[in-house]
Amino acid sequence: MPVRDELEDAVPISGMFVQPIVGYTTDRLKTKFGRRKPFIAAGTALICMAVLIGFAVNFGYAVGNKIDQKAKPRAVALFVLGFWILDIANNMVQARVDEVLETCWELIQLSCILIGIENGSGKA
Repeated sequence: MPVRDELEDAVPISGMFVQPIVGYTTDRLKTKFGRRKPFIAAGTALICMAVLIGFAVNFGYAVGNKIDQKAKPRAVALFVLGFWILDIANNMVQARVDEVLETCWELIQLSCILIGIENGSGKA
């Protein structure tokens, strides 16, 4: 399918643009929620919204596609738009979560060590 091939090519291309732009923005962002949490929240909301691409055919009928029509251009357009939203949101969330885990890594290691000591001493 030609549309599928084009969508698979679009994934790395959008990541090349989205992650640096979001990274630059988060480095300069100062909110009461922190630098990364707004992007993680917005990306998660967009991912939840993009799940609706599974219903692209139904939405296509709602905006004018005919049932007896073989090609469903509105459904395809909605699917492609939803796929791009999903891809951009995944890139927004993935890079920010990686940064959060990097900053919390020492705390994670310490908690794992403490759990291991507790389990080893028989007090668990």
